[in-house]
Amino acid sequence: MRTAPQTVLDEILRLQLLVAWAGESSRLGWWRTNLIDPDGGLDLLGRLAPHTAALAAWELVRAAAIATDAERREQQAEGDRMVTLFHLGVELDEAIADRLRELKLSGGSVTDIPAPEARFDRTAFVARLSALGAVETEPRASGRRIKGERPVAPDVQAKRLAAALVPLADHYPLPYFQ
Repeated sequence: MRTAPQTVLDEILRLQLLVAWAGESSRLGWWRTNLIDPDGGLDLLGRLAPHTAALAAWELVRAAAIATDAERREQQAEGDRMVTLFHLGVELDEAIADRLRELKLSGGSVTDIPAPEARFDRTAFVARLSALGAVETEPRASGRRIKGERPVAPDVQAKRLAAALVPLADHYPLPYFQ
């Protein structure tokens, strides 16, 4: 059973993968991975599993982002109540993981994500996130709390959470709804 239409899951997955890619060590340094790199993890995965290497690398970098997000939330008294780009609720998180698994098993792909050999352009990344809409946040020790009501639509939530990453920080800023 799906909690959201496939197009919504794909949009959220696309945003998660974009942020996960940008957060790698060689780009923003938010997590210590170098998986989406033809000379890094992608090379190794290509030799181990040539047919699924690309999506496996994306799945792993997404897992690194999820782990960092979870680690930051676990440091908070009410971290389990925080809704973040990588923690949208159990059912939705499972549906997104299932969708990525479906794509991997079917040989499909996620569209509109950076090519592994793409050079990271910080200005273009900020512009892409900013194009998702203006988001007012309140800086807190826990991260960036997004002001206002949490949207009902999961894809709108994901867009606001991704947009709240701007301005970029030296560490993962953990934008969240509470």
